[in-house]
Amino acid sequence: MEIIEDNPAALWLPSRHRFALSRLIAYMIHGRVHPKMEVDHLLLAIDRDQSAIETYAMSIWVLVVSTCYVAAVLPLPAAASIALALPIAWILIQLPMCFGANSVVLLLIQFCAAAYFASVAGPVHYAALLSLTIFIANAVAWIIDRLCGI
Repeated sequence: MEIIEDNPAALWLPSRHRFALSRLIAYMIHGRVHPKMEVDHLLLAIDRDQSAIETYAMSIWVLVVSTCYVAAVLPLPAAASIALALPIAWILIQLPMCFGANSVVLLLIQFCAAAYFASVAGPVHYAALLSLTIFIANAVAWIIDRLCGI
């Protein structure tokens, strides 16, 4: 693992991000932002899982849309199904990992669920379309990353 010392601009290195969309955003920001040192010493690991913003944004997105999908399936009034959907979605997200699933499998499940719920009538349709839009934007960013050598 590479370590960069006392360089706050390294926060925006594309190699610190896992997903192509995040790498592309970091690439565009990296050359334009010149942060100042606000601490005495700074050590940054150059590892693709070091972006807290990306990690938390992905986990919140997956939990919110999974909650929407579960709420759409529950045969209860809207308020009750939303209240029950959150813990059920949380458990359902964890379940594939008990059988050895990795992030690729989890995102494939999310993609399949988004593709299904995009064709369902109701408000869940919008959450599924947003998810599909994020998947498509990441695929386009991956192509741009490869073309630009990021």
